[in-house]
Amino acid sequence: MDLISKDDDLPVAFLGNQSQIEGTIQAEGILLVQGKWEGEINCHQLVVTREGRVEGKIFCQLLEIWGAVEGFSRATKTVIQPSARFRGCLMAEEISIAPGAILEGAIIFPHLDEEEDDGKKSS
Repeated sequence: MDLISKDDDLPVAFLGNQSQIEGTIQAEGILLVQGKWEGEINCHQLVVTREGRVEGKIFCQLLEIWGAVEGFSRATKTVIQPSARFRGCLMAEEISIAPGAILEGAIIFPHLDEEEDDGKKSS
């Protein structure tokens, strides 16, 4: 299941496979990481390619991982592909993990926590 948006209106930023960046990015559209990113990413959609590596914090609506991610990630929808390696804390409302993917760490479903809290409240 590929998430890459077919919306031509979203701008696309690309970090090439021989590039390495440290820092923070705030992007309106799609960010494709084929190189190495260390820091914080805040965008609508992030795709980490097979050659890509992200270390740090990720905040996005759609996250698709083919490469390596380490750190904290919060996304509405996450797809972890067979070649992916994720290590850290993953928070998402929807998660798909393909057979062969490596996941080390914690998975948190925030909407489930909210529903459980609502059920525990006394009337």
